Amino acid sequence: MSTVQLYTVALPNGGRVSIMPHPRGGEWLADECADLRRQGVTLLVSLLTEPEVVHFSLEDEAACCQANAMEF
Repeated sequence: MSTVQLYTVALPNGGRVSIMPHPRGGEWLADECADLRRQGVTLLVSLLTEPEVVHFSLEDEAACCQANAMEF
């Protein structure tokens, strides 16, 4: 079962784009990144500010994405 809820829109060219709230950080971040990859995510773009990244304990998000074969 997925822990991350994606809201996905299919694109005319066959691709898709999704949005989501920020992932759970800290000790849950690795599971969140793995779940995103299982759902087919290959590129993750964050629009959080640096203070938000710190607040939500997402400082390791780029490394976590890399460990799960996702571009950040």
